[in-house]
Amino acid sequence: MLPRVRFTRTSEFPQTHRYWIYRTRISCNPTLIRRRWAIVLSWIDSIRLPSLQSGWSKCPDTEERIFRFERVDSDPSEVPAMQIEGGITRQIFHLPKDIFDLLDPTKQAEWVRIFEHPAVLDGADDMNALIRDIIFIIMCCVPGLITIEERDNQGKTWQRGTPPTVWVHQNLVHVRELLGKEVQKGADGVP
Repeated sequence: MLPRVRFTRTSEFPQTHRYWIYRTRISCNPTLIRRRWAIVLSWIDSIRLPSLQSGWSKCPDTEERIFRFERVDSDPSEVPAMQIEGGITRQIFHLPKDIFDLLDPTKQAEWVRIFEHPAVLDGADDMNALIRDIIFIIMCCVPGLITIEERDNQGKTWQRGTPPTVWVHQNLVHVRELLGKEVQKGADGVP
């Protein structure tokens, strides 16, 4: 079974966050989280965007949302989408300028729709790879906000609170910039 992204519900976040801070040994307080988010936003701003040949189009940023993309598709099973007329769906991906928007209970449904669809980790195009990178970097930025549910062949499930080790090694420069010395303390195979 494919891994599935789980966006932590606002009501569960304090307990889940404490658990993942303990597991990953990543220090976290509002000041650190905002500093890390500023690093994430500068990283996102500096990356080379994919060619967007898979139907994605860049949308203008707004006062509250950045890195806005959408894709119109006729198969709603493929994408986290909003229905629009004629059975056509529109997949939307964007990020908040303020990291704490991700914890706003009034915006919970929006973030669940964006992050929890199975296609987020399964898509093969460059844009989906970029979205996966963003999800993994958010996992480093705010432990417990996003986890990945995995299941083995025997049906046993578990939650992954850190990005895969292979991804960490491939992106070690960004992870070290984000976490500093803390990257040396990480648990679960994180260097």
